[in-house]
Amino acid sequence: TYAMAAMQSFLFFVSSDEPQHAYTFFSANPTLLAKMFCSEIFGYASISMVVRLVAHYGATNAEVAKTARKGVVLFFSLVVIEGKAI
Repeated sequence: TYAMAAMQSFLFFVSSDEPQHAYTFFSANPTLLAKMFCSEIFGYASISMVVRLVAHYGATNAEVAKTARKGVVLFFSLVVIEGKAI
């Protein structure tokens, strides 16, 4: 089951040298841990909003909203940040 697989994965992880590598890496780059945490929080919030959109407006309208958001992000990154003309 899932609990057994999780326990096996945990034991393999702990018995390897990966925890030491992770500690060394994050000791050298402490800001990355905070960035990873923020990324996880925003990822959860994004998925939660999409599920709420689907529940409230339906799948088609949620897809339209997601596509419009991607278009706005692309426009912002190309025109505002990069300064490229369309």
